[in-house]
Amino acid sequence: MGAYYEPELNQEEPVKPPPLREKPPEPELPEAPEPPEDRTNQVAMVQYLNALDSYQQEAERIQNDYRNEMLLYEADAKVFESEMTEYQEELTNYNVVREGSVKGAEALMDSTYEQFGYGYVNKDDPEIFWPWSASETRGPVIHSATRSTR
Repeated sequence: MGAYYEPELNQEEPVKPPPLREKPPEPELPEAPEPPEDRTNQVAMVQYLNALDSYQQEAERIQNDYRNEMLLYEADAKVFESEMTEYQEELTNYNVVREGSVKGAEALMDSTYEQFGYGYVNKDDPEIFWPWSASETRGPVIHSATRSTR
């Protein structure tokens, strides 16, 4: 059986990489400012245009942040994919070596049982196993020997 020993039998299974983080959610843009009802009011129009400019800058900042988050997420996804591929290869090799050594030893045990199985007795089965003591086997032999001499 020792010939079938592989070091992988005592090694721990390869460690699965941590899961990929959640994909960043789509950003929610703030409401655009409403144009003034009186478009002839120059003060209201200047305030509106200033608010619209601030809105556009804020929306652009949010969109740029989202693009950057997505680039980071895609980079993380590529790293996760390579780690997962490496893990799956290691796990496959680990299982193949373990299964190969165990199957070889099991096959040897099966063939031994097939060839010499008749020699094995289940001592817990009273239908098959009867323990004989030395006095029980000697008693009838002596008794029959005594009868034949008389």
